[in-house]
Amino acid sequence: MKKTNLFIAIFAILLALGVANYTEAVPQEDVVGFWTIELQPGYNFVTFPVLPDTPTLAEVIGNQLGAVDITTWDDRIGGYRWAHYDPESHQWTGNLFLLSRGVGYWFNLIDAEEAQSLMTKGHPEVYTRFRLNQLGGGWNYYGPTIGRDQEITELSASHPGALLLSWNNELDRFDLAESIRESEWFSPEFDVLAPDQAYMVFQNDRSIRPIGPPMQLEAEHAEFIDNSTDDPSRDGGIHDEVAYVNPPWPLIVGNRDGLAVCFENGEACSNEIVLNVIRESLRIGLNGNLEPFAENIDRFEIPGGGIEPGKFRIALTVGESAQFLNPGDRVYLTVEGPRGSSTRSTSFEIPYTDDRFIPDVSFPSPLIASGENNAIAPREFAVAAPFPNPFNDRFSVEFNLPETAPVDYKMFDLQGREVYSASRPMTAGLHRLTIQANGISTGIYLLEIKAKGNRGLAKVAHVK
Repeated sequence: MKKTNLFIAIFAILLALGVANYTEAVPQEDVVGFWTIELQPGYNFVTFPVLPDTPTLAEVIGNQLGAVDITTWDDRIGGYRWAHYDPESHQWTGNLFLLSRGVGYWFNLIDAEEAQSLMTKGHPEVYTRFRLNQLGGGWNYYGPTIGRDQEITELSASHPGALLLSWNNELDRFDLAESIRESEWFSPEFDVLAPDQAYMVFQNDRSIRPIGPPMQLEAEHAEFIDNSTDDPSRDGGIHDEVAYVNPPWPLIVGNRDGLAVCFENGEACSNEIVLNVIRESLRIGLNGNLEPFAENIDRFEIPGGGIEPGKFRIALTVGESAQFLNPGDRVYLTVEGPRGSSTRSTSFEIPYTDDRFIPDVSFPSPLIASGENNAIAPREFAVAAPFPNPFNDRFSVEFNLPETAPVDYKMFDLQGREVYSASRPMTAGLHRLTIQANGISTGIYLLEIKAKGNRGLAKVAHVK
């Protein structure tokens, strides 16, 4: 009897403290069992807050979208996984078989002329709240699984300098946010994360952490035809020769390591600056010679001079179509600041490699807020020291060009034999050349840059 009374007393205490509760669990308010994702013609970067137990492409998507390419990055294979649906044959091809929560996917609606809706149904109880510190270092395709819009400050970055990129369907470009401290982010372009919007995340931390329970599911391989090939010249290497096209990727450009682009009264600008992105195209001039032709690609408004006064960081969009910048394109940046604009630009080449950073872009001279002519043109032809030096397969060199002119650049070995040669017209301003010198022996070489009677030399060392 005493034991029974003691049990009742303990049970009553636990119930009063809320440790034991036999009522039915109340689901979280921000979790739902179904979701509708709106997709626009062309590229969409999305994630799935809710998925069924067996999230095969046929079960989740079926024929809802017509012809579509779906792509995601897989760190385990060091490349893309992809799938293509052909509405005529009703077949999926590729090496992507399952969809996962918390992962970002590129959806390319190939033949769509208007927005499409994709509805998926799943089970809320398997919701996983992914966090940035659960992702590995480097680049990740990330998808929030919180089921509601969230402020960007709700994310806790593991290290300052983490990057978060969102795809902007209206502008066909990436929007960029950067972590300043653990839960403090800078972004002139977005501050809210959507539950069905995927993101690219870059973290400096190189350790790898699990991102939720592993999925113990086997793909139904019989439904797919794997006609992928390995091509190291393409980003990621895994693609279909006919159907698959690599999705856009970001190139982060900034002057975090260089000079501020704007000064006022001797101090770094705190006012808004505007960066204009211009692609160099070539056309035949009136004299029959090729001449540079400026094509405006994008425009970035950076409040307060950027993440630091007078500094900036932007995300250029690189792809395989005419609407994006392409590897090998020469890009010019001009800047508008308080009371004026730069009259000279800085230029660089979009790399062919999977390198995602050009961190130290600098201008010939900064904008000055107090003067009418805010940029001082480079008055002398000058060639800076190449970097890196020694180099393995490629190196870069910057030089000032006082006026628009054809530029010839060549490399010679110490016996005077020419091992590299190229030429192109360039506009006045500060330029960065990136030279890839494959197939040459280890040794010392001379780089010669000539433009309109000016000549500059630099010595570089090649090591294998």
